[in-house]
Amino acid sequence: MVAYRQRDENRDLSKTMTDALPQGVFIGRNRNELYFARRLFSVDAKLNFTLHKELAVLTTSNDIGARSAADLYRFVTEATAQPDTSELEWPDANLSLDEANQTLIWELHDYGNLTLTLSRSDNEWIAMTAIAAVDSVSNQAELNEVLLRQGLALPLASVGIVAIDGRDFYVAYGQLFGDSKLASICAELHATASAAMEVAGLIQEHFS
Repeated sequence: MVAYRQRDENRDLSKTMTDALPQGVFIGRNRNELYFARRLFSVDAKLNFTLHKELAVLTTSNDIGARSAADLYRFVTEATAQPDTSELEWPDANLSLDEANQTLIWELHDYGNLTLTLSRSDNEWIAMTAIAAVDSVSNQAELNEVLLRQGLALPLASVGIVAIDGRDFYVAYGQLFGDSKLASICAELHATASAAMEVAGLIQEHFS
């Protein structure tokens, strides 16, 4: 019952985050650009809070990487089809592939159906999800200071501000080298989603 209650709470919080986004918008990255709803925009990050980046060395017998989004999609779908044999705990999610833009789109059930994108460029992976519109925050300066001070509590993830369809949003994101192993990618997905939920809860409780 506790697990189901937590999932329901995550879903309610994620819905609040999603409702603030323009309809049909999702976030990804292709060769140093963010793209939204299959339209490319230059990165417009007015303010970027790099809270914390922890380089973790994860040891696993599943010591391989993915050369492309399609490779990773195949690895994840095969692993989740046989969870008893998988060494990694991939998020419980609906997963789709935008191969043209080298991006995987995750609807994360364990995080209230939060939408998160994982994009591959020439030399890096970027996980990203929107948290809340900046103009929905009652005291932005205070929240910004809290986020900067809270950075050490958000390992493997960062929080920034990005313009989406002309409106600024807080986003959670994580970056990995392009040759990162599957274990590192899996950990980054969970870390970015967890950071987004934590910051969304902070905003909802103290700054809405």
